[in-house]
Amino acid sequence: MAQVQLFRKDGTYTDKDGKERNSVQFYLQCGSSLVPIECTYFKKKDENGEVLKDFQYSARREVMKSYADVLPAKK
Repeated sequence: MAQVQLFRKDGTYTDKDGKERNSVQFYLQCGSSLVPIECTYFKKKDENGEVLKDFQYSARREVMKSYADVLPAKK
């Protein structure tokens, strides 16, 4: 049976306002394959059609970061 590992890659990007922001990308290593995964931001609407904030998004992302190893550099 293949071993599955969770990895993260920390980086930065420039947003549309020109500010530099931190980013984290997650990957699962399944055997010899590296599969990118995304921590989803759930967009919900209330009865008036207003978009509600996903208050658990940052918590889900932090839990994934805490269990993920840093992605090693390519050989």
